[in-house]
Amino acid sequence: MAETTFILLLVVTETLGIAAIGLMLGLLLGPLGGLSLSIEDDAMFNVHPLLMTIGFVFLYGNAILTFKVATFAGVDRNVRKLIHFAIQTVAFVIAVLGVVMAFWFNGVHGYPPLQSIHSWIGLATVTLFGLQLLFGFFYFLFPRPRECIREVYRAVHVYFGFFIFAMVAVAVLTGLTEHIMLNGSFDVMTPAGLLADLFAIALMAFICFVTFTTTVAGPTIPDRGEPSHTEEEGERLMETKQ
Repeated sequence: MAETTFILLLVVTETLGIAAIGLMLGLLLGPLGGLSLSIEDDAMFNVHPLLMTIGFVFLYGNAILTFKVATFAGVDRNVRKLIHFAIQTVAFVIAVLGVVMAFWFNGVHGYPPLQSIHSWIGLATVTLFGLQLLFGFFYFLFPRPRECIREVYRAVHVYFGFFIFAMVAVAVLTGLTEHIMLNGSFDVMTPAGLLADLFAIALMAFICFVTFTTTVAGPTIPDRGEPSHTEEEGERLMETKQ
C-alpha cells in the first residue's frame, strides 16, 4: 500500500511539473508573442522564463526527489549522490543560461539591469544555488571531509535545498507578474492572465508535492546517503580481526 501511494505521488508530482512547463510554453508562444533566438526580436526575452521553468523549477524539484526515488529503486548511496549532483548541475547550467540571456537582452535593448525586486531575488537565488552546488560537491563527493564535519553540514545542506526551492517560486512568480504587466495583459479574463494563473497553481502544487513526497512519503533514508554507524562498526571489526 505504501509503495503504491509513493508511486502515485510521484506520478502526480511529475504531471504537475510537466503541466507547469506546458502552461509556460503556451503562455509564451501565444499571448506573449512567441520565442526567438534573435537578439533584435523582443520575443527572445521569452526564452528566459522558459529556461528558468525547466531548470529552476522542474529539474531542481526532480533533483530533490532523487534520493527518495533512488532509495525506493534500491540504488547504491554513492550512485544516488552522483545522480542528484548531475541533475542539479544541469539545472544550474540552464538557470545560468536563462539569467545570461535576460542580462544580454536588457543590455542590447537599453534596459537598466537589476531594477526590480524580481531581478534581485532571482540573482540571489541563482547565487545561493551555485554555492549549494559547490559546497555539496566539496562535502559529499570530493574531497569529502571527515564524517563529523559532514554530519554537521548535512542538515544545513538539506535546509538550504528547500529554502532555495522556495526562493525559486518567489523569483518565478514575481518575474512572470512583471513580464505580463509590462505587456499590459494582466487580467484573469484574458488568455495571458488565465494561463499565468494556471501556471502559478501548477507551480505551487508541484513544489508542494515535491516537498511532501521528500519529507513525509516514501522510503526513509536514515543515513542520508552516508555510511551508517553499523557499517562503520563492521568495518572497524573486520580491521581488528585482520
